[in-house]
Formats: sequence, C-alpha cells, structure tokens
Amino acid sequence: MIEQNYLQPMKLSNTIMNNNAYEIILIGTRTIKNVKCLITNTITFCPITHTLEGIDSFIFTSRYAIQSLLESASPLSPHYNPHLTKWREIPSFVISPKSAELLYKHNARVEFVGQKAHGKEFAKEIIPLLKNHSPLYFRAKEIISHLNTTLKNAKIPLQEAIAYVNTPLILEQNLKPKPQSVLIFTAPSAYKSFVSSFGWEDEYIAIAIGKSTLSYFDSTTNAHISPKPSIPHAIELAKSIALELNTQNTAK
Repeated sequence: MIEQNYLQPMKLSNTIMNNNAYEIILIGTRTIKNVKCLITNTITFCPITHTLEGIDSFIFTSRYAIQSLLESASPLSPHYNPHLTKWREIPSFVISPKSAELLYKHNARVEFVGQKAHGKEFAKEIIPLLKNHSPLYFRAKEIISHLNTTLKNAKIPLQEAIAYVNTPLILEQNLKPKPQSVLIFTAPSAYKSFVSSFGWEDEYIAIAIGKSTLSYFDSTTNAHISPKPSIPHAIELAKSIALELNTQNTAK
C-alpha cells in the first residue's frame, strides 16, 4: 500500500477573537489554504493489479480512486502495472464535476459526469448508460453507498478494484474544537471519526458536504447541507452562519 504522508493531523490554532466567537473548521482527509482544518482520517492508496481484460468502462466516485489509478499507471511507481497503460482511452463514468476535473487534467476520456454527486442518485443516472457495458468500479475498501450492489442488482456485469483505504485516526483531546464551532464534514467517515474521538457538543453546528454525510448526523444535530457538494460552497455557507452567530453574540 502507498501511504499518503501529507495527510497528517493539524493542531488547531488558539488565536481567535474571543471564547464566544464561532470559528469554522474543515474536517476530513485534506487541508485547504486559509481554512482551519482537522484531519480525522488518512488515505492509503492500494496497488491496482487488474489487467483490464474484458473491461470497457470505468466508474469513479472519488478523487482518491483516480489518484490511486494514476499511481499504479505510472512507470515511475514501485507498484507500476503495465496493463494500465491505455487506461485514458477507456470511457469513465464519474460522480461529480470536481472528480471529472482530475480526469480531464490527465487527458482521460470522460463519458458521463453525475449531476447529483450522491451515490444512490449516481447509480440511477448510470444504470441505463451501462447496459451492454462491462465496467470496472475503482472504490474504497469500505463504501456506504452500496453502489456496487445496486449495479449488480440491475444486471450490470460489474467488476471492482480496491483503490484506497480510509483509516480513522485516534485524535488527541487537545485537538477537540471548542463548543462554539461550525464544523464542515467532507464525508460520513470524517463525522464518525470525529464523534468517536470527541463526542458531540450541543453548541456545535454541522455542515454536510452532501446528502450521504447529512444522513449520518444524529437527528438532534443542528445541521445544514452545502448548497452544492463542494468544499468551497460548504465553506461559504459556514462563513455566513458564523458571521450571523457572531453578530448576534456581539449585539447581546
């Protein structure tokens, strides 16, 4: 497996306006410039050993799966798989425009881009398009959407390749955000890891990047969903919520 060493926990800064001011924290597997981030999970790429024999299409539901394929397809990689040399010529069905950007960047053939960026809806979108196709699904070791089962139940002759593993971190308690925090969760795994390490404060406000993540929140959570399933849109929503709350607190 190929460990992504740049995905490490970030210590949270204590430089805030005051103890009652709400601050924004992005929670998941990556860091974003100019945003306070808390890494709750690490991503490990797995060598892809599939020969692509009998495969005429690809399915991607994550940028990490694409990055893993790029790693195994690179002649410079210790896990280089020469069978992947012509992977760019095989049409890809990808869950979101953001993931599609990475494929376009590497001159891959993008056949379809999902409009909902949600596993169950993506399945409905691609089932009619995959009739008479033999797709290979590059996936995480553990998945929550059950996309594979849905496609197989639709009589799609799906094959699967484990492209990466998402592993929760054991986080130190000094990394726990203060109660006055707007927390952006980029995936259900981030939420599960966060709650496992820190529990949940009633004052927390949670923002889900998409429907799958929202569905994992406790029913009592003060929760919001990003207007579009992207980190920039989620950050803008968080900023507006924090600004409103901080303005209210200042007026008291």
